[in-house]
Amino acid sequence: MDNKIIAKSLKFISKNFNLTKNIYISFFGGEPLLFPKSIKYFIERSKTFLPNQKLLFTMTTNGTIFNNEIFSLLKDNKINFQISLDGDKTFQDILRTTKSGQGSYDAIFKNLEQFKKITKNISFRSTITPKNLCLSKIYNHFKILGAKSVHFEIISTSSSNPLYFNNQNIEKYKIELNKLANIYYIDFLKETHPINIRNFTRFFKPIHFGIKRYKSCGIFNNFIAIDFKGSIYPCQRFVGMKNFKLGEISQDFDINKSQHMIKNVNKHPSCKKCFARYLCGGGCYNNSLYTSDPKKLFSSPHCQIYRHTTSLAIWLYANLIQSKKKNPFIEFMQSSNFL
Repeated sequence: MDNKIIAKSLKFISKNFNLTKNIYISFFGGEPLLFPKSIKYFIERSKTFLPNQKLLFTMTTNGTIFNNEIFSLLKDNKINFQISLDGDKTFQDILRTTKSGQGSYDAIFKNLEQFKKITKNISFRSTITPKNLCLSKIYNHFKILGAKSVHFEIISTSSSNPLYFNNQNIEKYKIELNKLANIYYIDFLKETHPINIRNFTRFFKPIHFGIKRYKSCGIFNNFIAIDFKGSIYPCQRFVGMKNFKLGEISQDFDINKSQHMIKNVNKHPSCKKCFARYLCGGGCYNNSLYTSDPKKLFSSPHCQIYRHTTSLAIWLYANLIQSKKKNPFIEFMQSSNFL
């Protein structure tokens, strides 16, 4: 994104979200740290265009690039970042190779200590495929690396892709989730501040307070993505999909006109019979595109896994909330602002 598009993007945000108190801006790629000067310019200009809003910057990086310029960029601007890492060296080097065909793990591991100088709260995000299903092994490796937060997400792809989750792989993944939940339960009993496994912990607050989600996220409502040309999409996962282009930053735009495109969870035929619907909110809208028949969404890989993860989160909560004089789970909930 060049400086002209950056300025136009900020002008667009200022015009359309001028009443929003907190604005979250996420730099997404590709690899955003290939363009530190553009990110720095965006942040500097945002203070001019959005002087009355609280700005919070986030980023997902593959962790392979690091230098003094990047160190200053992340630290000085308090950018909250997570590192994309698909497991230990074996898994990562199989799934994430460089342009030259080399594995990428060593480069990430080399930079990790520098990232830790910026924040103690190192967060990892793993894309799970049939080739790296061993969640407990990945989790234990992340503990060794000093992670404070982790999230696992299965790959979003069509059924023609060899990495697509068929029924056999879904069942294997459920078994791995069971193992992970049991290990996490034990870790909670032993540790005051265990790693935050977002797959489970994101449900604790809505379970505790009975909060219902009627939509899964803010797309078509208070969330947009702007690509390097200035085109607007519902979120970063739709960028480049012409059918989901919402407009241009140089044109008038009304996000309310797009809200009809996503259904309330109570109106979706597949969600009506699901016990997890108010914790899920209907699931990722982009993921649902990989199910050709909306009526079959209930049996899609993402829905099956989401339901299973939700049931494990309920099990974890029910067992961990049992009060003791010193309950690590209660301390975790309080320190994470869940209570």
